[in-house]
Amino acid sequence: MRGCGQKTGLPRTPKGAGLLCIVSQAFDYACDREIMSWNFMRKVKINEDRCKEHEDKELGVWEDDEINTLQSCSMNCWNKCRKYRNSPALFILCGTGLRLGELLALKWSKVDLEHRTIKIGRTQTEYTDYDTNSQIYEESTSKNKTSCRTIVINDFTYKWLMEQKRRTEQAGIESEYVIPANSGRMVKESSVTSTFKAFCNYVGVEYKPSHTCRRSYVTNCLDKGMKLALISKNVGHMSKRLRLIAQKAQP
Repeated sequence: MRGCGQKTGLPRTPKGAGLLCIVSQAFDYACDREIMSWNFMRKVKINEDRCKEHEDKELGVWEDDEINTLQSCSMNCWNKCRKYRNSPALFILCGTGLRLGELLALKWSKVDLEHRTIKIGRTQTEYTDYDTNSQIYEESTSKNKTSCRTIVINDFTYKWLMEQKRRTEQAGIESEYVIPANSGRMVKESSVTSTFKAFCNYVGVEYKPSHTCRRSYVTNCLDKGMKLALISKNVGHMSKRLRLIAQKAQP
């Protein structure tokens, strides 16, 4: 039972055969109680080719030429027009494999630029406050033990961390967050997603969700010969989808 002001979460909508199974179970339940006379889902078949096509699209990564174009335009947009201040977040995600929520909850106190390490232990959580019927964004502990980790800052990530820091200072924003809102507080995930979409549209590069950066990180690490176990440790849990990416990338 939902309590007022409590955090609530709904499971992700299943796809393909998983969704068919759940709906069929619901219809079986209705038939058992004579609400329905027949489970019509028993004769429904999933178009596996369409599901496979959708899955392949979801498993995409950022191509090198796309990242190069986005990097160049990010610099030009800020230096000439002061636009897309937080666009470096996209490149930091690609260079670290962080989840977007982890990056948005990241504070400079957890970034050791001298020794080039980042400590991850917090993430951004969104939930509905039913007292006010509003969406709440706040920090929370990472989703599981493996999500609490220390990762190394490579040269690519270092460059864009420093660029983000420069832009924050030039904008006159004082904040403990690496990717701050204009107010200096933690920026909302939906706001950063909107920035990514607008930035990609402006540049003329097809927008891809933030998790694409995570998949790109895995692929790049494999290309450089990094062991799968170390990659899994760096990303703080290797999902089934990321493992599929890894398997496709390996010779």
